[in-house]
Amino acid sequence: MILTQFTGEISALVAALFWAIASVIYANVGTKIPPLGLNLIKGGIANFLPV
Repeated sequence: MILTQFTGEISALVAALFWAIASVIYANVGTKIPPLGLNLIKGGIANFLPV
């Protein structure tokens, strides 16, 4: 199948897309929440994500 040949490339493009979306969201939220609060929220969310 054609999709299995490009799994790595597709994964890289999806990761780049998510990174770009997260950067935009982080910049928008950063104007409303102070840096310390933003880092605490980000760290709290990261604690619940599986690694």
